[in-house]
Amino acid sequence: MPDLATSFNPLDPGFHAAAFEQLAEARKSPVFFAPAVDAWVVSRYADVDEVLRSPDRFSSRDIMSIADLISPEVAAYFGDFIPMEGTLIGIDEPAHARLRRVLGHAFVPARINALEPSVTATVNAAL
Repeated sequence: MPDLATSFNPLDPGFHAAAFEQLAEARKSPVFFAPAVDAWVVSRYADVDEVLRSPDRFSSRDIMSIADLISPEVAAYFGDFIPMEGTLIGIDEPAHARLRRVLGHAFVPARINALEPSVTATVNAAL
């Protein structure tokens, strides 16, 4: 990628065709600003781990809203209800840990697997 900062866009459908190559290139410049997603990209595991474990230095409270990322067609479909707005991703500790404890039991593998027939039926109906 000749100019990583301006070309890095994981929301571009073409990104997925060469994701491994693009992510390998991103790891060569492990921290950079990507205008396409209006965010800093941290691409190496150790650095990501440090960011996630240091909410005092790297807060989640000002992350980009999902509404900023979706297409106009998706926004029109959902109307005033945009999924994932105000999620745990945007909440710093200690509130994040408290909410994870409360919600964690809903996301164990057995509960997720039990949803498969309903999700499959919903998707098939939508298709």
